[in-house]
Amino acid sequence: MTANTTAIAEKSQTETEADGDDPKEAPTDRYPVLAEADIKADPKLTTMEQELTGQFARDEEMATITSDVPSVTRDLLRHPEYNVVWVRVVDEDGGTARIPPDSYEESDGAIVAVKGKIPIGALKILASSRSKNWPSLLVSNQVTDTSD
Repeated sequence: MTANTTAIAEKSQTETEADGDDPKEAPTDRYPVLAEADIKADPKLTTMEQELTGQFARDEEMATITSDVPSVTRDLLRHPEYNVVWVRVVDEDGGTARIPPDSYEESDGAIVAVKGKIPIGALKILASSRSKNWPSLLVSNQVTDTSD
């Protein structure tokens, strides 16, 4: 790990809860460097181990979405309503660290995973399957009219 990544990881561990959630989540658009960051697959995970998970409680307005699928991670970081909690980076030596979004710098390494929150209203399960089963099609960045 680089010295910067190690220092940020240590800072992150003391400022956040054990699972990396930080109540002071910030919208991704405050950190445009994340949207243009180098996104790669975690070299320690096989494609079968790369996951996209989502969860929410009935009484909450936000869902937690975590991804280590590169195409989904990239799209989540660019989504206008996705609020990043942390990104996991891998440096040139293969070391990984969770970093708060406001601390990420390109020199920290490639982003291999992301955890964040998104309004439940942004989620939708289709009544029928898409013609292609690609994970990259799960996240849309197309803004639609939300008036009811």
